[in-house]
Amino acid sequence: SASGEIQPETAINKGLKLIFLILLYNTYAALKHQRNETSLQSLYILHEANGVIANINKGQPVVQGSNLKNAEGEIFDNESKDSYLQVTWSSLKFSESGKYFCEANVKHSDGRAERLSEMLILAVVSPTVDDLVKVVEKLLGQVDGDTKHIQENNQSIKNIKEELKIKEQNIISITADLNSTQQIISSMKEDITQNQQNISSMKEDLIINQENLKNVKEDLNIQQRNILSLEKDFHTHQQNFSNFQENLEIVLSNFSTALIEVKNQTDK
Repeated sequence: SASGEIQPETAINKGLKLIFLILLYNTYAALKHQRNETSLQSLYILHEANGVIANINKGQPVVQGSNLKNAEGEIFDNESKDSYLQVTWSSLKFSESGKYFCEANVKHSDGRAERLSEMLILAVVSPTVDDLVKVVEKLLGQVDGDTKHIQENNQSIKNIKEELKIKEQNIISITADLNSTQQIISSMKEDITQNQQNISSMKEDLIINQENLKNVKEDLNIQQRNILSLEKDFHTHQQNFSNFQENLEIVLSNFSTALIEVKNQTDK
Protein backbone atom coordinates (compact mmCIF):
# COMPACT_ATOMS: atom_id res chain seq x y z
CA SER A 1 0.00 0.00 0.00
CA ALA A 2 1.10 3.65 -0.38
CA SER A 3 -0.05 6.85 1.33
CA GLY A 4 0.93 10.52 1.16
CA GLU A 5 0.34 13.50 3.45
CA ILE A 6 1.16 17.22 3.19
CA GLN A 7 1.33 19.08 6.51
CA PRO A 8 2.05 22.87 6.51
CA GLU A 9 4.17 23.94 9.48
CA THR A 10 5.51 27.34 10.42
CA ALA A 11 8.57 28.59 12.34
CA ILE A 12 9.44 32.14 13.42
CA ASN A 13 13.06 32.99 12.60
CA LYS A 14 13.65 36.64 11.59
CA GLY A 15 10.12 36.75 10.23
CA LEU A 16 7.53 34.20 9.25
CA LYS A 17 9.06 31.27 7.43
CA LEU A 18 6.82 28.60 5.98
CA ILE A 19 8.01 25.04 6.06
CA PHE A 20 6.14 22.29 4.29
CA LEU A 21 6.69 18.81 5.57
CA ILE A 22 5.81 15.98 3.27
CA LEU A 23 5.96 12.36 4.26
CA LEU A 24 5.77 9.48 1.83
CA TYR A 25 5.37 6.12 3.44
CA ASN A 26 5.61 2.92 1.41
CA THR A 27 4.87 -0.48 2.96
CA TYR A 28 4.64 -4.01 1.69
CA ALA A 29 2.73 -6.79 3.44
CA ALA A 30 2.04 -10.25 2.03
CA LEU A 31 -1.57 -11.25 1.74
CA LYS A 32 -2.65 -13.89 4.26
CA HIS A 33 -3.39 -16.46 1.55
CA GLN A 34 0.05 -15.82 0.02
CA ARG A 35 1.96 -16.12 3.33
CA ASN A 36 5.29 -17.93 2.95
CA GLU A 37 4.78 -17.98 -0.88
CA THR A 38 6.46 -14.63 -1.70
CA SER A 39 9.64 -12.91 -0.55
CA LEU A 40 10.12 -9.12 -0.60
CA GLN A 41 13.40 -8.17 -2.29
CA SER A 42 13.32 -4.34 -2.49
CA LEU A 43 11.23 -1.18 -2.02
CA TYR A 44 11.43 2.02 -4.10
CA ILE A 45 9.94 5.52 -3.97
CA LEU A 46 10.21 7.34 -7.34
CA HIS A 47 9.19 10.77 -8.69
CA GLU A 48 7.95 11.08 -12.26
CA ALA A 49 10.58 13.77 -13.01
CA ASN A 50 13.24 13.42 -10.34
CA GLY A 51 13.65 9.64 -10.53
CA VAL A 52 14.51 7.47 -7.53
CA ILE A 53 13.91 9.31 -4.27
CA ALA A 54 14.94 6.43 -1.97
CA ASN A 55 15.23 2.67 -2.11
CA ILE A 56 16.17 -0.28 0.05
CA ASN A 57 17.29 -3.77 -0.91
CA LYS A 58 16.92 -6.78 1.34
CA GLY A 59 19.81 -7.02 3.79
CA GLN A 60 21.17 -3.56 2.86
CA PRO A 61 20.79 -0.03 4.28
CA VAL A 62 18.53 2.64 2.79
CA VAL A 63 19.86 4.68 -0.16
CA GLN A 64 18.44 8.23 -0.33
CA GLY A 65 18.57 11.32 -2.53
CA SER A 66 20.72 14.34 -1.65
CA ASN A 67 17.81 16.70 -0.92
CA LEU A 68 16.19 14.45 1.68
CA LYS A 69 16.23 15.32 5.35
CA ASN A 70 15.65 11.76 6.37
CA ALA A 71 15.03 8.34 4.90
CA GLU A 72 14.64 5.10 6.79
CA GLY A 73 13.31 1.64 6.22
CA GLU A 74 13.77 -2.06 6.81
CA ILE A 75 12.84 -5.30 5.08
CA PHE A 76 11.91 -8.03 7.53
CA ASP A 77 12.25 -11.76 6.89
CA ASN A 78 9.46 -12.31 9.38
CA GLU A 79 6.17 -11.79 7.50
CA SER A 80 4.43 -10.86 10.79
CA LYS A 81 6.27 -7.51 10.64
CA ASP A 82 5.54 -4.99 7.92
CA SER A 83 8.56 -4.01 5.84
CA TYR A 84 8.64 -0.29 5.09
CA LEU A 85 10.44 2.58 3.37
CA GLN A 86 9.84 6.13 4.66
CA VAL A 87 11.19 9.48 3.42
CA THR A 88 10.83 13.01 4.78
CA TRP A 89 11.43 16.43 3.13
CA SER A 90 11.48 19.94 4.51
CA SER A 91 11.25 23.23 2.58
CA LEU A 92 9.44 21.64 -0.37
CA LYS A 93 9.52 23.33 -3.73
CA PHE A 94 6.57 23.59 -6.08
CA SER A 95 8.63 21.59 -8.59
CA GLU A 96 8.40 18.60 -6.27
CA SER A 97 4.71 18.30 -6.95
CA GLY A 98 3.65 15.48 -9.22
CA LYS A 99 3.29 11.73 -9.38
CA TYR A 100 5.14 9.50 -6.89
CA PHE A 101 5.39 5.77 -7.39
CA CYS A 102 5.78 3.26 -4.56
CA GLU A 103 7.20 -0.01 -5.91
CA ALA A 104 7.86 -3.37 -4.27
CA ASN A 105 9.85 -6.15 -5.98
CA VAL A 106 8.86 -9.60 -4.78
CA LYS A 107 9.98 -13.11 -5.61
CA HIS A 108 7.52 -16.03 -5.61
CA SER A 109 8.32 -19.48 -4.32
CA ASP A 110 8.25 -20.83 -7.90
CA GLY A 111 11.03 -18.38 -8.87
CA ARG A 112 8.86 -15.81 -10.61
CA ALA A 113 9.69 -12.13 -9.99
CA GLU A 114 6.95 -9.53 -9.77
CA ARG A 115 6.84 -5.75 -9.34
CA LEU A 116 3.97 -4.24 -7.33
CA SER A 117 3.40 -0.51 -7.87
CA GLU A 118 1.04 2.17 -6.66
CA MET A 119 0.88 5.84 -7.55
CA LEU A 120 0.36 8.87 -5.33
CA ILE A 121 -0.23 12.40 -6.67
CA LEU A 122 0.99 15.23 -4.45
CA ALA A 123 0.55 18.96 -5.04
CA VAL A 124 2.66 21.50 -3.12
CA VAL A 125 0.53 24.64 -2.67
CA SER A 126 0.88 27.86 -0.71
CA PRO A 127 -1.02 27.93 2.58
CA THR A 128 -4.26 29.88 2.83
CA VAL A 129 -4.92 32.53 5.48
CA ASP A 130 -7.01 30.01 7.38
CA ASP A 131 -4.06 27.56 7.27
CA LEU A 132 -1.75 30.27 8.61
CA VAL A 133 -4.21 31.16 11.36
CA LYS A 134 -4.44 27.52 12.40
CA VAL A 135 -0.67 27.22 12.35
CA VAL A 136 -0.21 30.43 14.36
CA GLU A 137 -2.81 29.25 16.88
CA LYS A 138 -1.01 25.95 17.10
CA LEU A 139 2.33 27.69 17.56
CA LEU A 140 0.88 30.02 20.20
CA GLY A 141 -0.48 26.99 22.02
CA GLN A 142 2.93 25.38 21.77
CA VAL A 143 4.54 28.60 23.04
CA ASP A 144 2.15 28.69 26.01
CA GLY A 145 2.91 25.06 26.71
CA ASP A 146 6.64 25.64 26.27
CA THR A 147 6.46 28.71 28.54
CA LYS A 148 4.69 26.66 31.19
CA HIS A 149 7.29 23.91 30.83
CA ILE A 150 10.08 26.50 31.04
CA GLN A 151 8.54 27.99 34.19
CA GLU A 152 8.19 24.50 35.67
CA ASN A 153 11.75 23.72 34.66
CA ASN A 154 12.98 27.00 36.16
CA GLN A 155 11.16 26.20 39.40
CA SER A 156 12.60 22.70 39.31
CA ILE A 157 16.07 24.16 38.72
CA LYS A 158 15.52 26.60 41.61
CA ASN A 159 14.41 23.73 43.84
CA ILE A 160 17.38 21.66 42.74
CA LYS A 161 19.73 24.59 43.45
CA GLU A 162 18.20 24.99 46.93
CA GLU A 163 18.54 21.25 47.54
CA LEU A 164 22.12 21.38 46.28
CA LYS A 165 22.82 24.33 48.58
CA ILE A 166 21.35 22.42 51.53
CA LYS A 167 23.35 19.35 50.57
CA GLU A 168 26.46 21.51 50.20
CA GLN A 169 25.89 22.89 53.72
CA ASN A 170 25.34 19.34 54.95
CA ILE A 171 28.55 18.26 53.25
CA ILE A 172 30.42 21.19 54.86
CA SER A 173 28.94 20.28 58.25
CA ILE A 174 29.77 16.60 57.77
CA THR A 175 33.30 17.55 56.66
CA ALA A 176 33.72 19.69 59.80
CA ASP A 177 32.41 16.82 61.93
CA LEU A 178 34.81 14.44 60.19
CA ASN A 179 37.72 16.83 60.81
CA SER A 180 36.71 17.14 64.47
CA THR A 181 36.37 13.38 64.72
CA GLN A 182 39.78 12.92 63.11
CA GLN A 183 41.29 15.35 65.62
CA ILE A 184 39.63 13.44 68.47
CA ILE A 185 40.92 10.17 67.03
CA SER A 186 44.41 11.66 66.68
CA SER A 187 44.27 12.87 70.29
CA MET A 188 43.04 9.46 71.43
CA LYS A 189 45.87 7.81 69.49
CA GLU A 190 48.36 10.11 71.20
CA ASP A 191 46.81 9.31 74.60
CA ILE A 192 46.95 5.60 73.81
CA THR A 193 50.59 5.92 72.77
CA GLN A 194 51.38 7.83 75.98
CA ASN A 195 49.51 5.23 78.04
CA GLN A 196 51.39 2.44 76.31
CA GLN A 197 54.65 4.20 77.12
CA ASN A 198 53.50 4.66 80.73
CA ILE A 199 52.54 0.99 80.92
CA SER A 200 55.93 0.01 79.51
CA SER A 201 57.62 2.26 82.09
CA MET A 202 55.47 0.78 84.86
CA LYS A 203 56.37 -2.72 83.68
CA GLU A 204 60.06 -1.80 83.81
CA ASP A 205 59.59 -0.30 87.30
CA LEU A 206 57.70 -3.42 88.35
CA ILE A 207 60.54 -5.63 87.14
CA ILE A 208 63.04 -3.45 89.02
CA ASN A 209 60.86 -3.53 92.16
CA GLN A 210 60.55 -7.29 91.86
CA GLU A 211 64.34 -7.55 91.69
CA ASN A 212 64.64 -5.20 94.67
CA LEU A 213 62.06 -7.21 96.58
CA LYS A 214 63.94 -10.35 95.75
CA ASN A 215 67.13 -8.76 97.06
CA VAL A 216 65.30 -7.54 100.19
CA LYS A 217 63.96 -11.05 100.78
CA GLU A 218 67.44 -12.44 100.41
CA ASP A 219 68.79 -9.81 102.83
CA LEU A 220 65.93 -10.58 105.21
CA ASN A 221 66.76 -14.28 105.07
CA ILE A 222 70.37 -13.46 105.79
CA GLN A 223 69.35 -11.22 108.71
CA GLN A 224 67.05 -13.92 110.00
CA ARG A 225 69.87 -16.42 109.83
CA ASN A 226 72.15 -13.93 111.58
CA ILE A 227 69.52 -13.35 114.27
CA LEU A 228 69.14 -17.08 114.76
CA SER A 229 72.90 -17.37 115.03
CA LEU A 230 72.99 -14.48 117.51
CA GLU A 231 70.19 -16.03 119.53
CA LYS A 232 72.07 -19.29 119.53
CA ASP A 233 75.26 -17.51 120.60
CA PHE A 234 73.28 -15.58 123.23
CA HIS A 235 71.87 -18.78 124.65
CA THR A 236 75.37 -20.25 124.66
CA HIS A 237 76.71 -17.17 126.43
CA GLN A 238 73.82 -17.35 128.88
CA GLN A 239 74.61 -20.96 129.57
CA ASN A 240 78.28 -20.15 129.92
CA PHE A 241 77.43 -17.23 132.23
CA SER A 242 75.20 -19.47 134.31
CA ASN A 243 78.00 -22.00 134.58
CA PHE A 244 80.39 -19.20 135.44
CA GLN A 245 78.03 -17.96 138.15
CA GLU A 246 77.70 -21.43 139.55
CA ASN A 247 81.45 -21.92 139.49
CA LEU A 248 81.95 -18.47 141.02
CA GLU A 249 79.49 -19.26 143.79
CA ILE A 250 81.30 -22.50 144.44
CA VAL A 251 84.60 -20.70 144.45
CA LEU A 252 83.28 -18.00 146.75
CA SER A 253 81.74 -20.58 148.97
CA ASN A 254 84.97 -22.47 149.09
CA PHE A 255 86.87 -19.26 149.64
CA SER A 256 84.50 -18.24 152.44
CA THR A 257 84.90 -21.62 154.02
CA ALA A 258 88.63 -21.37 153.72
CA LEU A 259 88.60 -17.92 155.32
CA ILE A 260 86.52 -19.18 158.19
CA GLU A 261 88.90 -22.07 158.69
CA VAL A 262 91.88 -19.72 158.54
CA LYS A 263 90.28 -17.41 161.05
CA ASN A 264 89.47 -20.21 163.35
CA GLN A 265 93.00 -21.45 163.18
CA THR A 266 94.29 -17.96 163.80
CA ASP A 267 92.11 -17.56 166.86
CA LYS A 268 93.48 -20.69 168.33
